[in-house]
Amino acid sequence: MRKCMMRLRLARPIETKYTAREISMEDRELEVRAKLDRLGPTFRFEALLDDCHDIPMFIATFLAVLDLARQHVLAFTIDENETIWFSRGIGISNG
Repeated sequence: MRKCMMRLRLARPIETKYTAREISMEDRELEVRAKLDRLGPTFRFEALLDDCHDIPMFIATFLAVLDLARQHVLAFTIDENETIWFSRGIGISNG
């Protein structure tokens, strides 16, 4: 009976719907820059992830942060607990 049920499930696959949402790194970088105005002078990496609900958004955020660090907008350090801390770099103006 079990084999029969397995064959029945394979013969009638469940329909699924997959939707993809494109995430531009440039758009995400603009969103991260806007968040910088609301964050304190020093903040944890997790503060930038509060609106990330899926892996592509996390990756876009990570890449945007790397680009902002390259531009010296963000500076980062890693403490003894392996927590990533950010501060504003020399490439950003306050206001």
